[in-house]
Amino acid sequence: MAIIVRHTEESGAPRAQVTPLEDGVYTGVCIGVFDVGMQHNEKFNKTSRKGFLFFEVDELIEDEGAYKGKRYVVHKEFTLSFHPKATLRKTLDVWMGGIDDADGVVEFDLESLVGQSAMITVANTKSEATGRVYTNIMNITKLPKKTEALEVQHTDFEAPPFVKQIAARQIQQESVKQTKI
Repeated sequence: MAIIVRHTEESGAPRAQVTPLEDGVYTGVCIGVFDVGMQHNEKFNKTSRKGFLFFEVDELIEDEGAYKGKRYVVHKEFTLSFHPKATLRKTLDVWMGGIDDADGVVEFDLESLVGQSAMITVANTKSEATGRVYTNIMNITKLPKKTEALEVQHTDFEAPPFVKQIAARQIQQESVKQTKI
């Protein structure tokens, strides 16, 4: 089996390609939470605080190379908002069984998600620009009863290069306040 290596403009380094994870539902465990700060979306001309959740899933990579035999890792980007209509809030309500906001104050330590198991639904999409296939998390829910929780395999998981690049582009809080005045 061939190992495809490609140079990407983003990283400036060769990147080993892995066969995409098949569409479906998997048992997963959260292995990383990363805050990339305030990010500006040119398309919607809007600035918001963004973050990523990373999960290992119970499927092993079969491709030859450095990743052979390791679990697939998937991620989802969120706007870091706890407004009742925010996607992150809705996801955590379903996954963690509700968020307590009895006094109208909602606070949740996202780092407490590391090590928590979930059912992860994924689907692949192909980029029209590059032709590359991306695996996207479509849904995160709690494990069904009697489903065994997944143990973390990547105990030393760090932010991947693309997350560090996004974090490096964050807008400083002071400049965000100035643009809203």
